[in-house]
Amino acid sequence: TPALPRGLTVNSATCGIEGTADSISWPAQVYTVVATNSGGSATATVALGVKAIAPTELSYSGGQRRVFTVGAAIATEAPKVDMASDAITAYSVQPALPAGLIFSPSQGTVTGTPEEVTPQKMYTFTASNTGGAVTYSQLITVNAVAPADLSYDGGASSIVLTLGQSVSKRPSLNSEARSGGAVLRFSVLA
Repeated sequence: TPALPRGLTVNSATCGIEGTADSISWPAQVYTVVATNSGGSATATVALGVKAIAPTELSYSGGQRRVFTVGAAIATEAPKVDMASDAITAYSVQPALPAGLIFSPSQGTVTGTPEEVTPQKMYTFTASNTGGAVTYSQLITVNAVAPADLSYDGGASSIVLTLGQSVSKRPSLNSEARSGGAVLRFSVLA
């Protein structure tokens, strides 16, 4: 039979498994325990494994509500897991993040540059190890680039027309605000 996980022993007088496991040994292994005396022996099999201490708290550096802008690289969003848990072995997120955002299943980080406008949506992040898993929910929105540099006739502050004169003046506007599927609305304030 294989050796017991580090820190555990079989008491030869009581056949009890004793001690404090000090390392993860998962998945469980099957052990055969034999009790012997002058009359013979008996065996038993037992599956024994040591799981990690499960995570109980998970959060992300950006908080529960994040708003990003198309074309603007985001600061790395890093997970924070409670200090009492053992090492996290896998991270996941559901549903898939907006286009351009990159999720690392080994580190749990979110990086990248959003590529398209995405309405507010709830994303569930999970951190897990052999002991269990913990989740964290975050609302993420990706907005269009804000309009800027709106002007007529190269920045003229007034347009003078003659009565009955037809007009067709189109403004210049930063091209980023027109891309990414953004819907622009124009209005006149008096």
